[in-house]
Amino acid sequence: MADGVVGSKTWAALGSAARKSAVPNTDEHLNDRGNSPFANPQAELAEIAARYLGIQETGNNMAGSCNELLAIFNADNLAPNGETDGYPWCASFVSYCVQNLCQSSTWYAALKPPREASVDRFLNVWAKAAKCLIFDNQSTDFTPQAGDILVFTFSHIGIVEQVGEGLLTTIEGNTNQDGCREGTHVLRKNRPFSLVKKYIRIPVAAAQP
Repeated sequence: MADGVVGSKTWAALGSAARKSAVPNTDEHLNDRGNSPFANPQAELAEIAARYLGIQETGNNMAGSCNELLAIFNADNLAPNGETDGYPWCASFVSYCVQNLCQSSTWYAALKPPREASVDRFLNVWAKAAKCLIFDNQSTDFTPQAGDILVFTFSHIGIVEQVGEGLLTTIEGNTNQDGCREGTHVLRKNRPFSLVKKYIRIPVAAAQP
């Protein structure tokens, strides 16, 4: 049954065509001149994440009086002992950014956004339930692009901002200058491809409303 979403079966059928674009130039995406009206709608996710660069916790994964970080912690469903902070928040940050994307872009308005505080649940529960495209560095059909979500080989998650020669520029929460997964800031990092376990590409609506 058609559900109006580019899901896992559609991603597989698109194959190498999706290497160049988040959504290929299928008939339903062409304008009256036969051109795609967009290049990569998920790139907006990186732009959203960049708004929060420099946000800092007070230490021990506590938000303190930082309203932006409080909003990030409140973007997930975790509240240990009734508290909304006090735990690693890299996945909460990515969840928050995706929630903002769904609110701002008609391409993702129909998507049920994540509310995950766990990297493992983000990848293995939400991404699979949402029919995201999931691929790794060995993929011959797909390559990373701006706005893809990346899960690292250690328990950490972030957002691709730019793809370079041998390096990815990323935006990550709960990190530091050394690239730790237990840091205190939202920062821009340069990461080697070898540190990436999986990439997650969010499915767009098959046609805009």
